[in-house]
Amino acid sequence: MINILAEQKIAQNTFLKKVIDSLENQSTHFSYYPLKRIIALAKKENNVWLLSLKTKLIFGRFYFWHKKNPVWIEEPDFNYDNLSKQQKKIFTKLSRRAMLICFTTHSQAKLEKIGVVKDNIKLIFLGIDWEENKRQDNLFSKIAWQKAGAEKYFSLGTYANLSQPNQVENILCAAKKSLGIIKNLQIIIIGDGKERKNLIWLSQKMGLDHITWFVGQQDNLQKWLDSFNLFITGDDRASLSNIETLLKVGSKSLPIIAFENPNWGDFLINEKTAIFSGANDSESLADHIINLYKDQYLADHIGHDLQKLIKEKFNLQETINNFKKCIK
Repeated sequence: MINILAEQKIAQNTFLKKVIDSLENQSTHFSYYPLKRIIALAKKENNVWLLSLKTKLIFGRFYFWHKKNPVWIEEPDFNYDNLSKQQKKIFTKLSRRAMLICFTTHSQAKLEKIGVVKDNIKLIFLGIDWEENKRQDNLFSKIAWQKAGAEKYFSLGTYANLSQPNQVENILCAAKKSLGIIKNLQIIIIGDGKERKNLIWLSQKMGLDHITWFVGQQDNLQKWLDSFNLFITGDDRASLSNIETLLKVGSKSLPIIAFENPNWGDFLINEKTAIFSGANDSESLADHIINLYKDQYLADHIGHDLQKLIKEKFNLQETINNFKKCIK
């Protein structure tokens, strides 16, 4: 039995929870604690997972002095340039006794740039459960927009945390500009948050409420993907949640328009496996939407190549096996 202490923040992350559930079947026991209890309990345990900067800089000293080797989970979009010189010095020093798990090659490069020892960095790509994909049914055969009748919609889908800065307003503006060409456009926005009411009001003010669906948070994203013709990233952040979402979308061979972020580079390649657009640029985004609507060959080609790449590089079982190696 391997006992691992982890921050409660880790338990709230969908992807890490999925990995942990799989590891628990391999005689691994995870316990989640508030920050104040981790340091006391860590005296008895060698396996500790830390996610937040606060725990790494404060509690990391304890593990360093007691020659323990915690696992640090590094968020892809964390900006190490925002650390002060003193924080960077402490971070790199404490990292000498840690195993730093990162999820993109860009994140790995950032860690090496600030002085983290290369041998202490483990790059693990997120993975897709392909068997789970096969079990998914098409939800749209049973729900609301059946009432649209026999008319075929061109469905534009996105997923966003509506409590954080996002690109939904940009997407609505681009959709408005696209209506002159795409007469049968439909917009489906998955996600919830405090800005939802404001965005619903905005869609009404723009005259898009009759073709825009705010469907809230959905536990099973895969069931919605079969009804999309095109997927647009909800923001330009490369959080673990966003990367996981894009891998799920790509596994369905859907064409993706993504707002530029260097962390996408492991699987999204502009004009090969995705189309990149600038954030807050509705003119450019509208042009990309119209182009993919008109050029079905391009849309199919991009979606197919992305699906092929994900099958080759992003498998959940391989991800889990790599995590096992880090906690032995």
